[in-house]
Amino acid sequence: MEVITIIGVVIFVIVFKVVLGKHNKDIRESNERKRTGKDEIKIMNVGIFLVIIGLIGVTIGIVSAVYAVDRSNKHEKAILDMYRDCSKTMEICNLILDNNEKTLDMCDEVFNKKTVKIKKLKDSAIIPKRGSNEAAGYDLYACLDEPIIIKPHTTVKVGTGLSIEIPEGYFGGIFARSGLATKQGIRPSNCVGVCDSDYRGEYIVALHNDTDEVRTIDVNERIAQLIVLPYLAIDFEEVDKLSDTDRGSNGIWFYRNKIEIPHPFFRVWYKEGK
Repeated sequence: MEVITIIGVVIFVIVFKVVLGKHNKDIRESNERKRTGKDEIKIMNVGIFLVIIGLIGVTIGIVSAVYAVDRSNKHEKAILDMYRDCSKTMEICNLILDNNEKTLDMCDEVFNKKTVKIKKLKDSAIIPKRGSNEAAGYDLYACLDEPIIIKPHTTVKVGTGLSIEIPEGYFGGIFARSGLATKQGIRPSNCVGVCDSDYRGEYIVALHNDTDEVRTIDVNERIAQLIVLPYLAIDFEEVDKLSDTDRGSNGIWFYRNKIEIPHPFFRVWYKEGK
């Protein structure tokens, strides 16, 4: 708009100079035409023309000023809108940050490493250790005075010499060590042991020998692994009916459309709706 204003002013100046030059020429010639009586009419016409040109220039100036004010108002409004948007964005960001702080606190509570209290019941007991920084399980060691024998297909209780205080809301899961299970056929007899957070006795692992050979557990041998896991505390509500599902009470739901199920004594056919 500033360019339009400048162009208008330039045009006004040029026209004014042309008209003024013509007016001066007319004045010089007026002396020769005084007798005709046309001088006053000529001067009047020139004056009217100058007034018109002036009005045009003033109009251009007013339009330019109005446009500039309107543009300024729009610019100011845009700045205010942007400020409001920024304010809303900041509010949202602050809300997200607040929630993130709460989320981070929850993550710290759930995922960050916790301190678990542990007590040695015997001086020879070994504190559980992880095999690597990314290992989930902590190895449990046999706290023995001498090696023990596990006969084929029998179970022997092996103490760890430790008592552990699991945090509330968690439990200690006793899992088999893959090396001991696959190479020697020795595993926890209950597959996975569950140690509650309020248990304060010695952690004992019942090892079962699945092989036909005698196995030996050496002193301080790694016999199982401890994984501390969270659990969901629930309340049971007795009802007369449960919600319906596509599977329903079928144990093997993908045998739906007359798929034959082999059986040593007979064959069972499942049909839709049974």
